[in-house]
Amino acid sequence: KFFEDYDILITPAASVPPFNHEDEYPKNIDSKIMDNYLKWEAISYGVTLFGGPSIVIPCGSIENGLPFAPGIATPSEIESALEYDCDILKFFPAETSGGLSFLKNMQTPYSHLGLQFIPLGGLTVSNASEYLKESYILAVGGSWIATAEAIRAGDWNGIKQRAATAAAL
Repeated sequence: KFFEDYDILITPAASVPPFNHEDEYPKNIDSKIMDNYLKWEAISYGVTLFGGPSIVIPCGSIENGLPFAPGIATPSEIESALEYDCDILKFFPAETSGGLSFLKNMQTPYSHLGLQFIPLGGLTVSNASEYLKESYILAVGGSWIATAEAIRAGDWNGIKQRAATAAAL
C-alpha cells in the first residue's frame, strides 16, 4: 500500500555515526540508554525486515574522512552511488541477487571507472575464493565466520579459525 502513494522510502541505516570497534554497541544515544545490541539498530528494522535492496546515502561519513561504501544490488543503485563519487560498493545480498555471475555482468559497463565491490550475503568459505579471483573485488565478508550459534556458544576458537581461513583466501 505504501508504494501506491510513494515512489521511495528513505530511512537511516544506523542511528549513530561509527563508534569504537571495541564497543559492542553504543550505550547511550541522545540521552537514551541502550541496554542491548539490537535496540540501537531498531531505527532501521523496517527496511531490514522489508528485505528490499537499497542505497545508503552518506550522512556525513565522507566529509569526516571515514570510509564509506554504499550497499548496491542493481545498476540503478550503482548510478546513485556514482552521484556521490563512491567507488567502493557493497554488493548485498550477493548470492540471492545472482551471485558472482550477476555482479560480473552488472559491473562490466562500469569497468572503466575502476569500481571495487565488497560482496556480502550468502558467501561461504567455498564461494568467497571465487569472488576474490576477480580484480574488481576489494574484499568479501560473511556471517559464516562468526555465526550467531558460535557467538552464543562462546566458540571463540572456532571463530578465530574461520577468520584465519578467510584471511588466507
